[in-house]
Amino acid sequence: MSKRSEKHNYPCQYSDHELNTPSFRDKSPYKSTREDSKFCFIATVVYGDINAREVHVLRDFRDKVLRESRIGRAAIDLYYGGLGERTANLIKDRAPSLIPVIKKGLDYIVDMCSPRK
Repeated sequence: MSKRSEKHNYPCQYSDHELNTPSFRDKSPYKSTREDSKFCFIATVVYGDINAREVHVLRDFRDKVLRESRIGRAAIDLYYGGLGERTANLIKDRAPSLIPVIKKGLDYIVDMCSPRK
């Protein structure tokens, strides 16, 4: 076991089987008043697919980690209040060269929240 997996035990860990089942997307406990809260705008631009495994892991991180704190909920509100979609469009349309840098940061969160082998 690596040092990183010993130090971090995030509550967003799912088994590979759970992440690959069709019903995984429907299990999100996040209840937003905005219909678009199911989208991870920036992650979708970075990974190229709304159904990418990494996007699902990041949604789970939002729902199980960020949602549990006041500052996390404020970040969610800011993101789904329009900032996330505007930022994703900016990245996609005007700064695609930033995608590898952003992906590296998102990959770190995905790695922390992914099941250990």
